[in-house]
Amino acid sequence: MINKRVVLINSFCDKQNKIDVLEKNIKLIKSNNLDVILLSPINLPEYIIDLCNVFIQTKENPVTKWPGKTMFEYWAYCMDNKLYELHLGKSDYGWASLYQIKKLSQIGLTYDYEYYFHIIYDTVIDEHLINTFLTDEKCILFPSNKGFEVGGFFMGFNKDTLDLFHRMITKDLYYKNYDVAETLLSNISKVLPCKIEEYNTYDEIYFFENLDLFNYSSYNDFKFFLHKRTLADDDTAKIFFYDLTKSYNVTVEVNNNVINTVIDNHYLMDLNLHHDDVFSLSITYNGNTHNLIHPYNNISHNKIIITDVNDCDNL
Repeated sequence: MINKRVVLINSFCDKQNKIDVLEKNIKLIKSNNLDVILLSPINLPEYIIDLCNVFIQTKENPVTKWPGKTMFEYWAYCMDNKLYELHLGKSDYGWASLYQIKKLSQIGLTYDYEYYFHIIYDTVIDEHLINTFLTDEKCILFPSNKGFEVGGFFMGFNKDTLDLFHRMITKDLYYKNYDVAETLLSNISKVLPCKIEEYNTYDEIYFFENLDLFNYSSYNDFKFFLHKRTLADDDTAKIFFYDLTKSYNVTVEVNNNVINTVIDNHYLMDLNLHHDDVFSLSITYNGNTHNLIHPYNNISHNKIIITDVNDCDNL
């Protein structure tokens, strides 16, 4: 190692657009005379590895699913005297991110650097952050455009402070006391203490931006939500169709049983199978088949509740 400053990059680049952004950031960092230590739980191309001073591949990626720690999105609306409530369970990536930060810190500290910067693979590195690479603050953190006081997109530490920082990140502390990783980072910043800049940081690839999280459809003419209550022994898998302006003919295949049906707005199709008993699932519309078994299997816990009400305006 020839430099005294290093950038620690945590990543999960499973698509080419993510790899491209990672490559761009590594080259930008190296052009500013900083070393790079990259951690990844999946394979990366050789040309990415060659750009790094240190590359670590691990099989560890501790993402939790229901009934473990789960993040829920909730959407409710009322129409035609019926209240529709959709609950979408998302895997919690908080500890997976914190774990990468902790491991990168531990690995980085085994090398003789004076200053360490944590970023994620797609942090937008602008002139302000490039200038921050020259900081002498013992600890400097930034808010994010997601509204968090400390976003985790860009964090700088001298060697002694980083050693304190990573020791304060523990799995028990996160799961017992925090809903999101950013809150834990914010509280640690006050203990160390750290300087928190009044300058928002951004990630270039935001997976959920402009995305209807409840929609599993690949078709433009209609949307649908998959109901899968993973801890309900007496419940069945269902498909809820919504945002339809007219009726459509579709073919649903479940466990090799073919069902030709007409769907209209707010049609709740009961597959009459326990959620554990669905081993194949697809929808065909206008000759195009959408295989749903992979997204179905990845569902942590989804449910829809439909309730009759007297008046939608008086809820």
